[in-house]
Amino acid sequence: MMKLIPSPPLKSVAALAAVAVFACMLAASPVRAGAFEEYRAADMKLQSVREGDAEGLRAAGVLVESFSKRWSQGAASERTMAAYLMLRWGIASGRHQAAYGAALVLLELKPSPEQRPGLLKLAAQLGYQSGRFEAVPGHVDAWIEVKGMPRTAAERAETAEMMTLAAYALHELERDRQALARVKQAYGIAPARARGDFVLALCASLGDVKAERAFLPVMVRDWNETPYWSRWGSLVQQAGDGRQALDILSSARKAGRLDERLVPLLLSLVIEHDAPTKALRILEEHPEAWKPEERRMLQTALLVKCGRRAEALELLRKAEDGGAGKGRERMAVELAFAEEDWTGARKGAMRLAESETKPAERDRWRFLSGLCAYNLKDYAGAAEAWASVETERWRSLAAPWRAEVKFLLS
Repeated sequence: MMKLIPSPPLKSVAALAAVAVFACMLAASPVRAGAFEEYRAADMKLQSVREGDAEGLRAAGVLVESFSKRWSQGAASERTMAAYLMLRWGIASGRHQAAYGAALVLLELKPSPEQRPGLLKLAAQLGYQSGRFEAVPGHVDAWIEVKGMPRTAAERAETAEMMTLAAYALHELERDRQALARVKQAYGIAPARARGDFVLALCASLGDVKAERAFLPVMVRDWNETPYWSRWGSLVQQAGDGRQALDILSSARKAGRLDERLVPLLLSLVIEHDAPTKALRILEEHPEAWKPEERRMLQTALLVKCGRRAEALELLRKAEDGGAGKGRERMAVELAFAEEDWTGARKGAMRLAESETKPAERDRWRFLSGLCAYNLKDYAGAAEAWASVETERWRSLAAPWRAEVKFLLS
């Protein structure tokens, strides 16, 4: 799962350290002789290290560790300096556990109200990066309590970032229900596409289709991207609300956001819930969504349903002239269907279904025999023919007609 983990605000650490040193100089607990000079040497070495300077970083680490061994058990001011040096060196060197431990020490030393928010934020980030996931939500909650309700856009973005970090930690602990609540709240404060994707991923992880279906309209509203339209329409259709699914996919089509792979589903929904003339328009505007023989059979069936028999016949004659039909018998069956010879077409289709060896070809003629039975008002026969369809493609094409005969037989 893709994770949006906020980067530690490294630029703020040096400033915090400077404030700490200034506070130490005024502290009631004095700094012993040599401590400040040794601190300054380590501090200047850390400041001089450039990115990628492994040797300089190693040398700075020697100074930091030396200072820590000598002064980390001393007065509060000395412990503060030792912890700040370790914090900075741990972040710079990628030793997140050491940095996290230093952040905790600084929090125990009762930092000033100005220092506390920054330290809590660092503790949350470093706790996550060092694998201390169980501690992260507590650090985040303490940070939110100190900061209060966000008012500006920048404050809302920062708060949402911290709440999202807590959600990721909870996810790592396999507490996805709590993670979902956190990240949804974060999204409400400051919407971000990656944050919304995390919401959807957690819904999927939990198997909470209802929550996913409820959140997808928010993603469509905020980002208007094809995957969100597609998933929303598919889930609503799977929930049994064909009419709403039709409205969603139709809106996606108008917005230019309809996934071509869902065009057959849209056509099925239009056939079931709307006019066949609209279905014909979709068929004509998206010819690449079907194989030629599928498209021709659908177009013929819809033209006949619209009462445009002459056009259906012309379509089949052109296919025959162009060599698109596979054999005279197959074309004869399709022509019989277009001429509304339902009985003759049904017999021919059933015969072809028995003789075909390829599953998709067998289903093609089972589909047509079901249409013939439907037009003969033999709804039970139509249902039986469509129930025998095996391949997913033809089952999908038969779905709207199956739904209609199920209603007629009820």
